[in-house]
Amino acid sequence: MAMRLIALLLAAGMLAACAGVPTAGSDLDEAAKVFRASEGKAAIYIIPSFSASEVTVTMDGRKVGRLVPAQFLLLDVPPGRHVLYVTIAGLLWEALPREKSDDLTMDVAAGQCYFLRTILSEENRQWSHPRTYLEGMKEEEGRQAVLVRTYTPPLK
Repeated sequence: MAMRLIALLLAAGMLAACAGVPTAGSDLDEAAKVFRASEGKAAIYIIPSFSASEVTVTMDGRKVGRLVPAQFLLLDVPPGRHVLYVTIAGLLWEALPREKSDDLTMDVAAGQCYFLRTILSEENRQWSHPRTYLEGMKEEEGRQAVLVRTYTPPLK
């Protein structure tokens, strides 16, 4: 029963994702693929690694972007410590309790690029909903993943 519910909710998420997450123009897409952080900032690239749904990315308690599988998000952030997490987009998913242990805390340095991927795990949990979280990627793997996706700008 729980697996049917998960499949139904993921299918609904896929349909919602078809409505689209905005992408940037080709000039911004090309600039994001230069892999250079802005002056005095760190660059965090976030790449979805599953095709089930749209996800919402939150950093330091603020929603910073939404992604679908064919996109990547680039965040220019000040150096220092940042806490990020990802949830499946949608009121239902975002209203469910999430595990603080899924937060990713990272210390970033100015001038550096960091690559993260979203992970979806269907391990059995108390609320019978999939676990989503972020994990680091090796730089070369991250660059290759970015090159085959389209840049979506962060939320303002």
